Amino acid sequence: MKDAANKSMLAFLILMLFSSFSFAQRGEGLNLERLGTKLKLSDTQKDQIEILRIGHQKGMIDLKAKLDKARIELREVTSKADFTRSELLASHSKIAKFREEIQLAAANHRMDVLELMTQEQRKILSEERLDRKGQKKFWKKGRGDCGMERPKMNERKRIHW
Repeated sequence: MKDAANKSMLAFLILMLFSSFSFAQRGEGLNLERLGTKLKLSDTQKDQIEILRIGHQKGMIDLKAKLDKARIELREVTSKADFTRSELLASHSKIAKFREEIQLAAANHRMDVLELMTQEQRKILSEERLDRKGQKKFWKKGRGDCGMERPKMNERKRIHW
């Protein structure tokens, strides 16, 4: 009896684990594949964008590896019993530097892609972004008026550790 209950519980947990992956969503960024028909990108534009994307992904792998190493170094510093303030701050500044490099690389990549587009394509892309932002606001507010007041985002209390 216990064996059957354990097997069914294990099966249920495995099912829940895999179902959670099916609902996960990645951030889309520019997502030119989804907008391909609206933007009417030429074949040369698509090829150049793909070359930029591959180069950007390779660079991001290197930057993220540096960031992970810096996080490990911070863990090493804080695991010592007698670390100093300067060691801790140096580790934090190293992490901040790599985060900034990642953000700058992403912004440069975005601008490189935008520079390949015509003014019309840029206009379509910016309109699509505005539409998606409005859609996200709609989902944050809820799908209908249920008569309940929810606190606004800036009124919510946040816990900082």
